[in-house]
Amino acid sequence: MKKMFTNLNERSVQIMEGKEDDIVFHEHYARIGFRKCFLLILGLAFLTFEANATIYSVNATTWTNTGVGVNGDLLYCINQANGDASAGPHSIIFGAGIVGPITTTTGPITIGNATQKIILNGETATGWGCGSPKVILTYGGPWAANQFTLQGAGVIVRALILQGYSPRLTAGTNEIYGCWFNLNAAGTAASAVADCMGATFMYISGGSNHIIGLNDCNRNVFGMTGLAIFQGLVSITGGNGTTFDGNYFGTDKTGLVKISNFNAGTGIIKFDGTCTNAAITNNVISNAGGSTGRGIVSTSAANLSGLNISSNKIGLNASGNVSAGFGNDNGGIVLLGAVTGSPITISNNDIGDNGAGSFDNNSCGIILTTGFSNVTISGNYIGVTRAFGNAGNAFAGIFVTTAINTLNLTNNVIGFNGQCCGTKSHAWELTSCSNVTATGNYIGVSPGGANLGNGNSGMVFSACSNVSITNNYICKNNGKRPDIPNGGIVAAGG
Repeated sequence: MKKMFTNLNERSVQIMEGKEDDIVFHEHYARIGFRKCFLLILGLAFLTFEANATIYSVNATTWTNTGVGVNGDLLYCINQANGDASAGPHSIIFGAGIVGPITTTTGPITIGNATQKIILNGETATGWGCGSPKVILTYGGPWAANQFTLQGAGVIVRALILQGYSPRLTAGTNEIYGCWFNLNAAGTAASAVADCMGATFMYISGGSNHIIGLNDCNRNVFGMTGLAIFQGLVSITGGNGTTFDGNYFGTDKTGLVKISNFNAGTGIIKFDGTCTNAAITNNVISNAGGSTGRGIVSTSAANLSGLNISSNKIGLNASGNVSAGFGNDNGGIVLLGAVTGSPITISNNDIGDNGAGSFDNNSCGIILTTGFSNVTISGNYIGVTRAFGNAGNAFAGIFVTTAINTLNLTNNVIGFNGQCCGTKSHAWELTSCSNVTATGNYIGVSPGGANLGNGNSGMVFSACSNVSITNNYICKNNGKRPDIPNGGIVAAGG
């Protein structure tokens, strides 16, 4: 057999001697041999991994910690996986016909292995289909903290209907996909199970890079009847790199029907502490009731550097339209207090119909009273639908009331805002900002010339410096507030 060649010169000599076919033959089979060896090694590694990982099967709907080997009720399977030190990840699946409800009135569910990932997989249940979980876990006891805690090296939860449970993410990297929280078995209405969860519903206090949802089959749906929440539906005090993607908050499984009496406390997604590089993308964030019912909110000291809020429907339904009761009662994005961070991105969102339920100066599409810098607000439809329908927020479209260094406002469509409640307001009002770029925006008018007039002025700048205003369309704004002059552009100092 001819040897394999170590350099191109040696190969060239053999070709010149008419031995090219022999060369190609041996090179071809040498490559096949390498690929076979590689695939064999990969396959053996995979088999070794699978052989060491343990699969536990739920075979009863009891909650008594009863089982043998790798089969038992859910509590038994969780306890076994929590204590399994062999190589993982370990999976918990559901046997034929085991869909519940699995009910307990005592004791929390705590899932977490110190060294191995655990997968609680409701997609294995009888009858599961895309976006249609079947396994029901019901907590029927009095409220207590940490009723559904994910910790350890991290947990993946898929396709469960959780009624009465309050999730806590405290360590590791946890993922939640395709679950319904406090909905009935059909996903059409709130669960009848009492959901008195105390200060908050979902609490993220530790770990990092958590993933809550993806679009379509993997989105989570959050429906509440809201008995005692006063802090925020989701409270985030840690978990750098956490992502909320593709979820529905305050709706049924379709994103088109609101859940009645949806109480989110001070907001649906609330930052109560530092969380850097968080992403809130592709969600429906609507129907937050009460005087402080906001979509995305922060009122506490926190570093939110790298925050990305993009492609959400805030105050609107999943189709991006106004629907009765979908608007958050106070504001859409309300970031207040001693909050800092750089950069911050708010882009491609549909933000409308917020604030009319409890009107005040926070009842805006976006309000920032923070220490942010390098803020980009781009490509949003604020107060107007994509079809240029009226989705006006009660007060201003964008309201910035504290100094921001470097603010870019580009390619937004802002209309119909500030026409609520007798106090007319503007498309936007900026105070004490520096290095402002405003370009490509449609303020009070659509790209086709339709009237989207805001309640008072188009752009208002107060004590701002280094402002560049180029290539904007600003017209048809109403000027109905007698105490403030109306104009396309109003500059008050600076």
